Amino acid sequence: MTLFMKTRFLNLWVSLLFAPAASAHHGTSGQFDLSTEFTIGGVITDVAFVNPHAYVYFDVADNNGEVINWHCEMRGANVLMRSGWSKEMFATGTRIDLLAKPSRKEPTTCYIETISFNGGATIQRYQQLEENKSEISAKRPLRTAWGTPNIAGDWAAVQHLPDPGDIVPNFSGSRPPRINLTPAGTAAVAAAKLAEGDNITGRLDCTPRDVMNDWIYNQNPNRIIQAADKITFLQGFMDVVKEIHMNMEQHPENIEPSWNGHSIGRWEGDVLVVDTIGYTLAQATPLLSRGPVHSQQFHTVERYTLDVENNAIHRTYVAEDPLFWEDTMSREDTVYLSDIPYAPYNCDDRAVE
Repeated sequence: MTLFMKTRFLNLWVSLLFAPAASAHHGTSGQFDLSTEFTIGGVITDVAFVNPHAYVYFDVADNNGEVINWHCEMRGANVLMRSGWSKEMFATGTRIDLLAKPSRKEPTTCYIETISFNGGATIQRYQQLEENKSEISAKRPLRTAWGTPNIAGDWAAVQHLPDPGDIVPNFSGSRPPRINLTPAGTAAVAAAKLAEGDNITGRLDCTPRDVMNDWIYNQNPNRIIQAADKITFLQGFMDVVKEIHMNMEQHPENIEPSWNGHSIGRWEGDVLVVDTIGYTLAQATPLLSRGPVHSQQFHTVERYTLDVENNAIHRTYVAEDPLFWEDTMSREDTVYLSDIPYAPYNCDDRAVE
């Protein structure tokens, strides 16, 4: 199964789910005026092939002959590379023509809808330029030297590409279920006093976004490094590292809380079971979509199953928070062997505040 499967975004409402959180500077509608569009052309002077958004810089001559340098936003570098885009496409001196949405905050910034180079074909923002970049090895060992399923390698969720012209976030998940809060959880939300436009998505300052969903967010390739006593997940979004200790039966008594918590793992047959506690307090998380918090009693149990036939890893998980939640949450997702290698995220946020 190719990772470059094109699927329609039939659930457009998913893109609106995080609208209140998106009003901070990474929000498409908050940063850019989606009600209007314009055309602009110029000559490339530079490109920042960075995450969470890449930018092309170009000189534009106005009606008076004055040259003004613009910079306009594209998707992040890692997901652009998954779609066959490259930094070399944006060589200095290249003529570009854009259809774009204007920035609400800076007159020489825009959101690129389409782009063409040197008068060539028009390319959509989310367009797939190449199919498989490399063949997935059929000789990959199915088991480790110590007998467990071999889950080492680079993995990514199927890439979702909206139809040309759709202005929607490259969101990879399904609608999160509603979580009913306990009185303590409700009080924590009220104490946060989050107003519209506040940073509640977590990613606006180069920090992780969603402790569970970052594994598939924006379909960045991840890397799994597997040893008998420890399995390490290098997440392709925000460079989060998750270490799973395979030689522990219980969590230590004094855990220093961290974003990804403390994980111990075991194999139940061919299923990797990962138990995690010791998460830091989250003031608000898109995992829940409506701004509730999770406390330091947040607890997750994940189960990873290798699908040999489809070169995939299927994950199910259950999350609970006995202090803040009245319910538990159950979700599932799948990642596939990636056609391109994992690359560090190296967040370089150049959005206009």
